[in-house]
Amino acid sequence: MRRILLCGGAGSLGESISKEFPSPGDEVWLSSRRSPESLKIKDGVKRLWCPADLSRPHDVDALCSRFVDTPLHGLIYSAGTWETNPDLTKISTSEIFDVMNINAGAFLALARGLRSNLAQSGNARVIAIGSICGLPNSTGSRAVYAASKFAIRGAVHGLRHFFRELPIGVTALSPGPIASIPQHEVGGQRIPAQDIVRIIRMLFDLSAASTLTEIHMPARLYDDAIGQFIQGREGVA
Repeated sequence: MRRILLCGGAGSLGESISKEFPSPGDEVWLSSRRSPESLKIKDGVKRLWCPADLSRPHDVDALCSRFVDTPLHGLIYSAGTWETNPDLTKISTSEIFDVMNINAGAFLALARGLRSNLAQSGNARVIAIGSICGLPNSTGSRAVYAASKFAIRGAVHGLRHFFRELPIGVTALSPGPIASIPQHEVGGQRIPAQDIVRIIRMLFDLSAASTLTEIHMPARLYDDAIGQFIQGREGVA
């Protein structure tokens, strides 16, 4: 039995992870502002909803306090948002702070706050979902979103040292565009959520002696930086 905290459990990717990753007997705590659809599934997985607004430090601290001395086998951070307007001059300072807090700040605070819980499991995994937009030379149009995804990668590198003496592996997984509907309906152009789930399974299968700090996962037929489908081109990053 594994006990896992999944942040962003009501989002499209988070919902896919919640439905497809756990095994019967697992306990998955789903953090989100709205109730996740996966709570209705009857498959032998115990799913519990933890209502939280991760832009608020109080909610992040309250989420950590739910676990007290309970061992955690994993923290999967799939929560994320982006600015409402790609023109940086047309969004408020509070929106900039919200995007940075939700996409990166809350992740770092949760990983710090749950350090002892993760250590108790003997071989825990911390996985943060980043983005190709957070890689060097990206030309993504949303500056705050890109900055927050760079911050996710920086947080993972910092946490690797913070957790060094503990059996906790930490990974930044940076995918390209993900299909929000079944893969057969989008013609194979975007990354199916099932591929993300496969990577997460692989990370949880590693021994405590191993970790993968970063995984970059561009869509094979997409120019991820500008989100346009490239006909006849492969290996675009």
